[in-house]
Amino acid sequence: MARNNKVELKRVSINLPKDLVQRVEEYGEMKGLNTTSAFIILLNQALDAKDTIDNLPYLIELLKSEISKNQSLNFENNDLK
Repeated sequence: MARNNKVELKRVSINLPKDLVQRVEEYGEMKGLNTTSAFIILLNQALDAKDTIDNLPYLIELLKSEISKNQSLNFENNDLK
């Protein structure tokens, strides 16, 4: 059953390079989307990617901390043998 999720839209008027608009239109055609949907999808993907990149330093520190904890546990376990 299809879900009918209504998203509130806001009309914007912006000037974009023609080649960029053409790329978005081609993407939409390739995916079977209208131009508005193509812009929405690509903007969301770009912003999600930016958020991921912005969070990388935090994620790397978290990973380093977990690796350090695991190495400490492995060291302690080896001392008990």
